[in-house]
Amino acid sequence: MSEASLSTPARTGTRRKATKRAPAARQATERPLTEPPPTPAHLAPRRAPTQARSKERVARILDAAAALLEEAGIEAVTTNAVARRADVPVGTLYQFFPHRDAVLHALATDRIDRLHAALVPLLAQAAAEPSVPRLVRGVLTPLRHAYATIPGLAVLVGSSAGHPQLEAVYAANN
Repeated sequence: MSEASLSTPARTGTRRKATKRAPAARQATERPLTEPPPTPAHLAPRRAPTQARSKERVARILDAAAALLEEAGIEAVTTNAVARRADVPVGTLYQFFPHRDAVLHALATDRIDRLHAALVPLLAQAAAEPSVPRLVRGVLTPLRHAYATIPGLAVLVGSSAGHPQLEAVYAANN
């Protein structure tokens, strides 16, 4: 027997049965609301803050990015500008985020999480309303309030077109 025949199995002529896969859109909707969508590896934070001081720094970084976004748009959000606004050394920012897109991704994820936390209980109440006008008011009022009170949310949503890292966050949460 030759070495080639030992290393490769003989073909028997049988075919494996093809399995149907659910479309990606349906798979995404099956994820529970409480489970965060997976983060692409290139947008994942370098490390997660564990101590209260680190968590506060990351919150300051995200708030600074939101403020820059609201003031001057998405192009103004650079790592140096965010670090300067957050009053942290740029090296501290890089301890948590590898680049600008990771900061934007984390900001979008944080703001969507805040939106969900604000809306989910109110939407459950609104769904119980028997009249359509009350239902619409029950949905739109808290939504308008969330966009007005969550820093950076409105600009992020408006700026997401053409930015794959932001589009991915919104697509995973719709």
